[in-house]
Amino acid sequence: HGSIHKVLGGRARVVLHTHMPYATALACTAALPHASSDGEARPPNRLAFVHQTAARFWGRVVYEDRFGGLVMDDEEGMLFARRLAELPRKDKLSEELSVLFLANHGVLVCAPTVAMAYDSLYYLERTCMFQAMALQAMGPHGQLQCISDAQLDALHRQKMKVVSFQAQKHFGALRRRLEKEEPEAFSLSLD
Repeated sequence: HGSIHKVLGGRARVVLHTHMPYATALACTAALPHASSDGEARPPNRLAFVHQTAARFWGRVVYEDRFGGLVMDDEEGMLFARRLAELPRKDKLSEELSVLFLANHGVLVCAPTVAMAYDSLYYLERTCMFQAMALQAMGPHGQLQCISDAQLDALHRQKMKVVSFQAQKHFGALRRRLEKEEPEAFSLSLD
């Protein structure tokens, strides 16, 4: 993750990488493309923006379609950093969130705070779950009902106005629960 911090600076204050089931499953697909609401064919290993929760990630996702094996050196980290740097810098609220899908591997999220990074991972997994369930529900001859680009633009602006506040509340509640259930986790010394 060090390469990502170096290249993106403040755009990547927090970098979290996971192998969540639905997001990772999406990163592991390469079947025939499906049509979106605008008639454009999109590969199934892309977010399809079929649920309002996905609007948080509108314009904030990039993909590394090449599986390079285990990430063991800075070269692979620099490749990931360059992919994330491709995201547009359209406004301060949006540029603070970046998502990278890694083929056959998992996902990586960059955010300004731990709370926002965690919250984004949570909602990214939910978004991927809704997409997987919609694909399953529609069967082989169905079509996903994607939200239009214009609606996604508007929804994204609305969500980004409140996402930091919501992330703090969500993460704070989880922390209070953990402190109550496992107080010893907060009394550990790193000395």
